[in-house]
Amino acid sequence: MMGQLIPIRELFSLLTPGAEGRGVLAMINAYFDDSGTHETSDVVVMAGIVGTEPEMQSLDAMWASHLEHPLDGLKPPIKRFHMTDCFKSDGEFAGWSRVETDYFCHQLQETIINSHVSAYGFACVRKEWEAEFTGEYKVIFGDPEGYAVRACFDRSINWARNRTFDPKMSFVFDDRPHRRRENEGVFYIYQQIKRPPQLVGISFMNSHKVRPLQAADLVAWEFYNHAVGVLKNGRTHKPRKEIMHLLENIEMYGQMTTAREIAEMKRSILEDEINDRPAREIFEVTRLMLSESSPDGNCSGGVTVAAN
Repeated sequence: MMGQLIPIRELFSLLTPGAEGRGVLAMINAYFDDSGTHETSDVVVMAGIVGTEPEMQSLDAMWASHLEHPLDGLKPPIKRFHMTDCFKSDGEFAGWSRVETDYFCHQLQETIINSHVSAYGFACVRKEWEAEFTGEYKVIFGDPEGYAVRACFDRSINWARNRTFDPKMSFVFDDRPHRRRENEGVFYIYQQIKRPPQLVGISFMNSHKVRPLQAADLVAWEFYNHAVGVLKNGRTHKPRKEIMHLLENIEMYGQMTTAREIAEMKRSILEDEINDRPAREIFEVTRLMLSESSPDGNCSGGVTVAAN
């Protein structure tokens, strides 16, 4: 049975148990969803939204209104927005015309814009990444999805440092049970960086319950389709007008690693490990943490550090 929706205010207390009454005034929240993570996909994407608690509350309220009264009340209420279903007029959108689905997506894009959240997406070409990053380097930097998650952590934390004064930050990912342990391990490693914001929570939830994850789904879908076009047609690929509308109206960043960028990244990493003492120490500590947590005592598997 599907659970009830979780209001943003209640979600905040779930992510930071015991914080009530202890002077926590505001927190930065990041919501991310995946796209193209099925094995046959050439491109793997992780994308979503990041913003302050008031911005997320604003988005949640406006999003709820559109689900309750789709197309200004011309359609019956919707339980959950899913971009693929909407684009294909499937599921709860069965029978909707292309004009209707496009306009509804436009209304939800306006909700994202008017809430003043920011967006980020990372795309990785699967085949090239898997050819370059093998062995212990795959453990440290992950498979394509794992590295995309690391990029989302890194970019979101930097966004928070440069854009807000809020002292704490939480992450919510769409629930993929087989990825939980690795993502918790990566989160734990980022928690060891003693610079603000303080990372206080990571959660894996269903978009049926958490509406900002539905906004992350919209962003991830648009970014994935653009990345597929770039892979097929090159950097001159013309973006959809919908993703351009977001780019022109919110702070939105995107990164895509193709064969050239991946090879350059690996070359830079190898040089840092040889010539940069701090980088070398980070690699050594990471290897130690991963090998100690691995059942067979080596770095042949995925990240297995458990969040404490």
